[in-house]
Amino acid sequence: MNEAYEVYKGGLTRLLGDSLREMMMWREADSLVGVLVMEGNSPMNTETRRAVSELETSILQETGIHVTTLALPEEKVSEYRDRLALMGGVRRKVDQVRAAYLNRRMKVLLARADKNLTAAEALTEKRLYSIAVSSAYYSAHLAAKALLIVCGEEPEDARRILALFMEHFVKTGMMPRDLATCLAMLYDAHTEAEFRLRNFQRHEIIELLAEARKFLTAARTVLEGL
Repeated sequence: MNEAYEVYKGGLTRLLGDSLREMMMWREADSLVGVLVMEGNSPMNTETRRAVSELETSILQETGIHVTTLALPEEKVSEYRDRLALMGGVRRKVDQVRAAYLNRRMKVLLARADKNLTAAEALTEKRLYSIAVSSAYYSAHLAAKALLIVCGEEPEDARRILALFMEHFVKTGMMPRDLATCLAMLYDAHTEAEFRLRNFQRHEIIELLAEARKFLTAARTVLEGL
């Protein structure tokens, strides 16, 4: 984010020169909003606006940060300054509320993951192996969703969950690759159980329960460390 800000600020200075009187900015999750106070009544001509848009595109390509530029004539600045400050305050409040919601949601998902693993163990003792497989899978599935909540993601599709887990946690080195394999193996077993493609034996269920427990424990360790 800091790199994108510096590139944006430097690019605007070169493009606009003395016509740029002031620059106000606020940050969102993966984006920047720049409010430019321009000299006079005509903030930007078409050529300048295109150049600023090209700067935004370049920043997006190089850093992944989306930049929005709002140009404000100098004579309007006093009228809009308080409004912009209010907008920033509202956005910060929204961010705080959203962070609290995501934290609660994460805890709910982990609690459900625990319940599913406990249920899988009980079902195994009752020799209801196919149902136990699905409960073990959903334990890992919910733990993975709890992890992704931290990244602002909450997909439902199992394949999308695995892809995002790889992107955010395995490729970044935060969690080992074998946990992605674990999640994929549990999903495959769940699918086989759901469509009655396989008669599971007790020793197989015990192994799958161990995989689910390993994934849930690793997820909780990461989340508690954040």
